Amino acid sequence: SLNLDPGKLVTFEQAMAGPNANWWTASVISEVNNFLGRKTWTFVPKADAKDRKLVGTKVVFKIKDKADGTLRYKSWIVTVGYMQIPGVDYTEKFSPVATDSSIRIVLGLTLYWWDSKGWRNIGLDVEAAFLEGKLDKPMYLKCPKLLAALGFMTL
Repeated sequence: SLNLDPGKLVTFEQAMAGPNANWWTASVISEVNNFLGRKTWTFVPKADAKDRKLVGTKVVFKIKDKADGTLRYKSWIVTVGYMQIPGVDYTEKFSPVATDSSIRIVLGLTLYWWDSKGWRNIGLDVEAAFLEGKLDKPMYLKCPKLLAALGFMTL
């Protein structure tokens, strides 16, 4: 049976075989749409990437608590980093969280509402902000088979 403890990672098999498979599927579709909507990804035929090093990927599933006490089903498509060689495949690690202008806007609005309405900003979560980072060269990923099962691509 599937353990619904928030904060616990869930395997692909558990997610898809459990009673909340539809929530997990929606989560993966949302994750893929974040990549596609920001033009972070372009699907290319394997033949176009045959001389490139393909970096493996996997889907990570996690149950999170929402502020209202309900559960949130979250998934991430991540690279399998152990296939990369430091200094050859990459020279630095960096994960942008938000642009400077976004932070200024949020802080400005927080200060405005703080003074006029007595509101308090406890935390900020920017959905998919890491997708705003820029790469200096193309990176070729081996897409998880799950994307084909959901109709995003063919194998």
